[in-house]
Amino acid sequence: MRRFILLLMLLLSPIALAAGPTTVPVDASKTYVHAPTHFEFPTHVATFDRVNVYRYDDDGADISVGYNDTIVGIIATVYVYPDPNIGLDAHFEQIKDQIQQVHPSFKLLKQEKWTLTQKDHEFVGHKAVYSYTDAFLGKKQPIISQAYLIKVKGNFIAYRISFPEDQRKGTDALIQKFIDKLTIPDS
Repeated sequence: MRRFILLLMLLLSPIALAAGPTTVPVDASKTYVHAPTHFEFPTHVATFDRVNVYRYDDDGADISVGYNDTIVGIIATVYVYPDPNIGLDAHFEQIKDQIQQVHPSFKLLKQEKWTLTQKDHEFVGHKAVYSYTDAFLGKKQPIISQAYLIKVKGNFIAYRISFPEDQRKGTDALIQKFIDKLTIPDS
């Protein structure tokens, strides 16, 4: 959960990384594989390019992988981390509470159950959509930020996706394509 809170802080505040994650050295031309889950993070997913990989623990079970969209400036971060035995619903409530504590100016626009379907698998989780104004892509502007959370075989997978509000039209299809093509492993 620490990494997701850091993710949310990063979403809104460029200063949040002060004592945070460790950069994972990755060959920019090769797929990064999260060893504990076998989750593969290619260099390109739909219209997104991988830009970083961070580790939040010593054994590499708790990681994030950042991607930037090359069309409208969507920034996506995928977090994979072990469930500390809190459960999906309670963890999502913790995340929302911590977002509001750290960023009281965030306005919750929508919260809903969310289902990700890939191949023959359905992963049921949660989605929250927030709005706020902050520096993003070099200028202060209104931003939409989406938080998704699912649980897969003892691990949480969280997606944080943010984009300028004035680019909202057409982003749903780009985001969905990204999430669909970043395939969750069967193992």
